[in-house]
Amino acid sequence: EAYELPIWSELYEEKGHLLIENQLLYAVLQIDKRDGSLKFQVKWFDDLTQFDGGQPNEAMVRACDAAYDKAKSAPNFRDSGAGPRKFASKSRPNNSPKSGPYTMREEPKPATSPLQIHLDIDKTRLSHLMTLKALFRSQPGGRPVQLHFLSSSTPIARLTIDDPWGIASTPELHQAIQEIASVISISP
Repeated sequence: EAYELPIWSELYEEKGHLLIENQLLYAVLQIDKRDGSLKFQVKWFDDLTQFDGGQPNEAMVRACDAAYDKAKSAPNFRDSGAGPRKFASKSRPNNSPKSGPYTMREEPKPATSPLQIHLDIDKTRLSHLMTLKALFRSQPGGRPVQLHFLSSSTPIARLTIDDPWGIASTPELHQAIQEIASVISISP
């Protein structure tokens, strides 16, 4: 699906130079569900490549959290129970055929159950996600991961990290993940 993401002129003037094709961005979005349709509004965004190597720039993390808090406290904010942030992912299964005459087909690998991590979306901050990213990069492996975002025990979104970018699931990694403030549970 495609959605329009309006950006107010003040924000565009400040950060418009980042709006180039294939630029990795992270953003605070306000999502409004009305009359069966979704409407998005960009409240803040910045360059995700600033977090290269999993080391977040704390000033940028604070700026993102402040923008989220500002958006949440705006008079036109309608709390749908999910907050203004939602994460979604659609991915093609590893064994699905790719089109084209020169496509190499891989033999299907035995299925490995993903590590299930449940997060409270209302408590999740960018710094928590960056910590997860750093932990995943420190323990690369073949086990897929699923991040489940919940609000008051209601599923909001799921992000799947397939096995090529998966983790080596260890008790130490599970303990480090469990220590993140927004993590509700881990299902090994």
